[in-house]
Amino acid sequence: MQFKTLLVVAFAGLVIATPTPQARKKTQEERVAIGRKNGLICNPSGRDDGVVLCGDGQSGETCFINKAGGGNCLF
Repeated sequence: MQFKTLLVVAFAGLVIATPTPQARKKTQEERVAIGRKNGLICNPSGRDDGVVLCGDGQSGETCFINKAGGGNCLF
């Protein structure tokens, strides 16, 4: 009886520990399109590194989006 209980608890722990599927990560093009839709100006960085810089053109605050779609833009 105790062995069955231990087996059930172990199985439940494995079920809980399985990774959940993650949402698809947005590409650089998708994030640039979202930024432009939100009113930002997005241009290549000019260093041929594939980074796109986005800003509002007024406050001087900029963010970047790298080739993989990551970066520090909050959208």
